[in-house]
Formats: sequence, structure tokens, C-alpha cells
Amino acid sequence: MVSVTITLPDDLHRALKSRSETCGKTIEELIVEQLAEEAAAAAAARKTGLEILEKARRNASVTMAGMTEDEIMELAVAETHAVRREMAGERRAAAGRK
Repeated sequence: MVSVTITLPDDLHRALKSRSETCGKTIEELIVEQLAEEAAAAAAARKTGLEILEKARRNASVTMAGMTEDEIMELAVAETHAVRREMAGERRAAAGRK
């Protein structure tokens, strides 16, 4: 395991300390959990984006007839952003329930 030193604003440290006392976890555990969740969410978003692109490619001949490659890419990017916004909302809702 790697050791990392960070500097936190006082108010963030107080909030983390309070939450750690409430949860019965160390500040380190809280930070590691949050970073792990963010990394998993980013990986899921990448996977979802690739799945959207693959679905767009498969359906291109039928649903995107007449569209240029640039238009298809713009559509895929827009869909990826929509999925990421939805996932972020789900993460925020889940964080509120903790």
C-alpha cells in the first residue's frame, strides 16, 4: 500500500472527523471508500460509453441511415453524457441515504 500525505481545509477536516465519529470509521477509511466508489463509477461510465458506441454502430444502418460519422459520434457523446448525469444523480441519492 502507498502512503499519501494531503492538506485539507479546516472545514473539510472537521466534517470528515465528525462523519468518522458518527460512522465509526477512520478518516482514512472514509476517503478510501469514496475514492474507490468514484473509480468504480468512472469505470462503469467508460464501459457504458463503449456499450453505447457499440449499440450505435450495430444500429447505424437502420436508425442512423444518412448520418455522417461526425453526427453519429455527437449522438454517442450526448448519450454518454446523459448516462453519466443519471449515474451521478444515483450516486448523490445513494450518498444521501448513507
